[in-house]
Amino acid sequence: MQITAPRAFRQAILAEVLNPKTALFFLAFLPQFVVPENGYVVAQLTILGVLFALIGFASTIIYSVAAGGLGNFSRCNPTVLRWQGKVVGGIYRPLGVRLALQERVGREVCQRVHRERCRHSHRSLPLGAGRSTAGRT
Repeated sequence: MQITAPRAFRQAILAEVLNPKTALFFLAFLPQFVVPENGYVVAQLTILGVLFALIGFASTIIYSVAAGGLGNFSRCNPTVLRWQGKVVGGIYRPLGVRLALQERVGREVCQRVHRERCRHSHRSLPLGAGRSTAGRT
């Protein structure tokens, strides 16, 4: 399903406005910069909120323009594309090998640790101390 840019923008704004984490962040972060002796607290909070939004907007624009330029450069340069594939492959190969070995090695380690714990716990307990007496009459 294709979504239009204006609809995606509206959905993002709605999701952000209804996100309780945003409100909690502002309630926890901004009051430490408000000085009641300097005047209206609501005005100070409003100014800080607007400044936060403007700085966030400016940084988003800078990052998106830089990412767009970098994306155009990498798409138009075959050498970059070739090295990008090699670097990504060099990262994913060891991760895949680690993942493939992780379960087998992890299971062996768990079994070894379990055997060690059982062996040590049975040695330190007096005869019959580890047995449950529940259900015996």
